[in-house]
Amino acid sequence: MVKPEKPDSGLDGTTSVSKSQGEPNPSPQESAVSAKSGTRYVPPLATVHNAEVLRRLGPGVKVRKYRILRELGRGGQGRVFLALDEELGRQVALKTIAALPLLDEATFQRFHNEGLAAARLRHPNVVQLYDVFEQDGVPFLAMEYLEGETLLSAVRGGQLSRTRLLETLVKVCEAMGHAHREGLIHRDLKPQNVMLTKEGEPKVMDFGLAKSLLRGDDFLMATLDGQLVGSPAYMSPEQASGLHNKIGPATDVYALGTMMYQCLSGQLPHKADTASAIMMRIIRNEPTPLKNLDPTAGEDLNAICMKALEKEPRDRYPDAGEMAADLKRYLAGEPIKARPTSTTARWMKVVQRNRDVALVSGAALSIMAIALSLGAMLYARQGARQVTERLRADLLTAANNAALSFPAGDLAQIRRPEDRDTPAFKETVIRLNDIRRINPNAQETYVLRPEGNSTRYVYVADADAFLPDADQSRQPGSPFLAPPDSAISQAFHSAVADAYPVRTQSGTILSGYAPILDKDRQPVAVLGIDFRAGQVGMPVQPVLRTTAQVGGLAGTLFACFTAAVGVRIVRSRRARG
Repeated sequence: MVKPEKPDSGLDGTTSVSKSQGEPNPSPQESAVSAKSGTRYVPPLATVHNAEVLRRLGPGVKVRKYRILRELGRGGQGRVFLALDEELGRQVALKTIAALPLLDEATFQRFHNEGLAAARLRHPNVVQLYDVFEQDGVPFLAMEYLEGETLLSAVRGGQLSRTRLLETLVKVCEAMGHAHREGLIHRDLKPQNVMLTKEGEPKVMDFGLAKSLLRGDDFLMATLDGQLVGSPAYMSPEQASGLHNKIGPATDVYALGTMMYQCLSGQLPHKADTASAIMMRIIRNEPTPLKNLDPTAGEDLNAICMKALEKEPRDRYPDAGEMAADLKRYLAGEPIKARPTSTTARWMKVVQRNRDVALVSGAALSIMAIALSLGAMLYARQGARQVTERLRADLLTAANNAALSFPAGDLAQIRRPEDRDTPAFKETVIRLNDIRRINPNAQETYVLRPEGNSTRYVYVADADAFLPDADQSRQPGSPFLAPPDSAISQAFHSAVADAYPVRTQSGTILSGYAPILDKDRQPVAVLGIDFRAGQVGMPVQPVLRTTAQVGGLAGTLFACFTAAVGVRIVRSRRARG
C-alpha cells in the first residue's frame, strides 16, 4: 500500500481534494449540473508529485474505497485496473491517466469529459459509470467491469452468426440513439470501443471525444474547424475535412455504417497505407458496395449500410435510432426505408466533388445529349403506342391478381391521417410494397376509395407512406387529383381492370386500376399501379434505330474530344495556380 504524503489526501484517504481549488471534487451528476450552469471544471496540470503517484499504482494499492487487484491494460494516455469496491463488495474497472512526465490540460479534459458524458447516459448497452473523483491531482473513473472481448475480436474469431451480429449492431445503434437524444455525439465509434460481455451483450464505451449539442454545454472538449478528432478509418467525411460545425448524430451514423461494413465484409470501406490517405479517400471516393464484397448480403442490407455511408450527412439516417429501426425491419422481414443509390445519383456525387472537370466537360456532354435526343424523340414517339400494348396485358394481370390480396374489411378502417398508426394501414402499406417488389416495372402503388357519387376519389394508402420524404398529400383521406377519374371510375363500376398511358416530362407512364371487392363481390376500393414505360425496351423501325445510333456515335466522339481538351485546360490552370 502506498502511504500518502499528506494524511488527508493520500491514496488511502477518503476525501478527494483539488489542489488548485481546495474543495472536494463533485460527483458525476454534480459535475454535469455545474457544466450546464456554465461553470467549466478544469483539472489541474500534472505535477512531479502526481506523476510519482501514477507510477506507484499497482496491486494492493488502495485509492479511496477501491483496492487495486491487477492491471487490465494501458494505452498512450490511460491505464485501467481491476479494483474491488470494499464498501459495496463489487469489482470495478478503475481508469486513470498514463504516467507521463508532463500531461497537458487537454489530456485531463478528455479524461474528465468521458466521465461527464457517461454520467449523463443510462442505457443497458452503454458502460455504466459509478464514480468520478480526483486523488492527489490524479483523476479516476470507477466504471462497470466487463468480462468479455471487443466486437472486433468476436467478429474476427467467427463467434457471431450474421443474425446475431445484426442483432448486436441494433443494440449498439439503439444505445447511440439514446446518446443522440441526450445531445451527445460519440465521435470515436469503432468495434474496439464496443465490448461484448460473457452473455453477449454489447456495451459502448470510451466517450472521451464526445461532443455535446445542447446549448449551454461548454464542459465537453471544444474543437476548432480544421482540427481532426477521431480514428481515421472510422471518421465521417465532415470529420476528415475538419468541418466540426457539420458534426451531428449523422456523424456517428457514418461510423456505425463503417463498423457494419467491416463486420460483414471483413474489410474497411476505405483502405490506404497512411492515415492522411485514408481520410482523403473518405472525403473523395465512394466505397465499393457491400453486396459486391459479400453477395449474400442482398439488396436490403446493402441499402442500409450504404445509406449510413453517404458522403453528405443529410443523406444518411438522421440518427442512430433510425438506423436501428431499419435494421430491425430487415431482421423482421419487413420493408426497409433505405433505398439503393441509383447509378445516376452516384455519378452526380462524383460530378459535385470534381466541379472543375464537370464544368469544362458540360459543353461536350450537352452536344452528345442533343445528338441522342434527336433519335430519342423519334424512338419515344414511335414506341409509346407499342409499349402500351405490350405492358397493358402485364399490368392488368398484376393489378387483378394483387387486388385479390387486400381484405376489404381492413380498408374500411382507414379514413383519416390518424389511421396511419393502425395495424390495418401498416399491413396495407406492406402489401403495396410487395406488389412493387414483385413487379420490377412498377413505380407507384396505391389504394383509392370513391367519395360521394364515385366521381371523386381519395387516398387510402400509398406504398411510400413511411419514407422520411413521403408525400404528405397522399395521407389517408387526401384527394386524388390525377390522372383523370374516368378510367378509375370505369374500373370501379365495371369491376374489371383498366389501363391507359399518361405522358409526363420524364416519359410515358402506364396507369392501371383494378377493383377491390368485398365478400359479396361488390367493389369498395380501387388498386392503382403505375408502370414507367421508359424502363422497358420499346421496338422501333430500323431507320429510327439507325438515326439514333449515328447521332449518338457522332455526339460521343465529339464529346470525348472536347472533354480531353477541357481536362488539359483544367490541369494547366491548376499548374499556374
